Amino acid sequence: MNRSLVLLAVVLGACGGGGQSSTGQCKQQSDCQTGQFCNPSGFCQTNLGCTTNAQCPNGQTCDLTSGQCFCSGAAQCPAGQTCNNAGKCQVPASCQSNQDCATNLICDSQSHVCIPAATCKQNVQCPQGQVCSATTGTCQPGCTTDGDCVLVDYTHTPPVYQPAACIGFQCVPNGCHSSSNCATYATCVNNTCQNQCGATQFCQSCDPTSLTGCPNNGLCLTDPADSASCQGLSASCKFFCGLDCGHGQPCPNGSFCSTVTAIGSTPDVPGGPCNLGDTCQGSGACQVAEGQQSGACPCMTNTDCPGFGLAGINCVQGACVVGYQCGPTKQYTCQTNNCGGG
Repeated sequence: MNRSLVLLAVVLGACGGGGQSSTGQCKQQSDCQTGQFCNPSGFCQTNLGCTTNAQCPNGQTCDLTSGQCFCSGAAQCPAGQTCNNAGKCQVPASCQSNQDCATNLICDSQSHVCIPAATCKQNVQCPQGQVCSATTGTCQPGCTTDGDCVLVDYTHTPPVYQPAACIGFQCVPNGCHSSSNCATYATCVNNTCQNQCGATQFCQSCDPTSLTGCPNNGLCLTDPADSASCQGLSASCKFFCGLDCGHGQPCPNGSFCSTVTAIGSTPDVPGGPCNLGDTCQGSGACQVAEGQQSGACPCMTNTDCPGFGLAGINCVQGACVVGYQCGPTKQYTCQTNNCGGG
């Protein structure tokens, strides 16, 4: 009796899956009954949903083993749904990042709920150069800090730095709060970066024998990149116009305010030229800058300082100080190709 039951079970199993085939096996679709399909394993199987990818929505893939459509990303799901790890579309219960949300949704980091991308609750949910409006709950052009503004112009190849600042809650191109916001050799004037190379002739070449060659109280100075090899007024020397900073005026970005000193023509006397190792008359050792072979004798009083036709030259801590001028920092020079920005 047990043997008969086993044989009956085997016969029933064969009949139930066979369709037009007595064994349930198939080589082509016509071997199976209506409502079945021939799966990749060669057996007729009840069709639960699809037999080809074309029968699946939004580019989903048909799994021939199960006859089900599966998604591979949120783009293949209806709006407001995402593709879960099982390959099925569902409305997300929560999110940690935008990647957890459907294509047209973003993740609200406070509530961890996917919300429409057109809306926002925080500034961080908006593109750079925009902020979240508390009135409309949408991203609008604006800013709260300079960091909200786009500072790189990607239309150039390679991309270039383009100053911008948040002024009145709006990103203002070429705007600034200080010269550090500006490009090299530009100064922040009335919240606008102004190129001092053109505006004041800062960093432009000049004639060191002329007292009026540089405008706006600028002095003709030796280019720091050339100072190691340049002595006196040699034709090989490079000179540039400084920018007066003696009354607290800001220096252009990439430059700093430094002391300008004058040296007389009579050697080895206070205020005059001297060489490394010389002893100056009545004022001590020759003062020479690091790496230089020549310098100036320390002055004792203002009368030791040469006039050069300039007013206000004073003896300050052994140096004849003419004034204070903006000059390039160590990593910059006043060569033409470096005088740009603004």
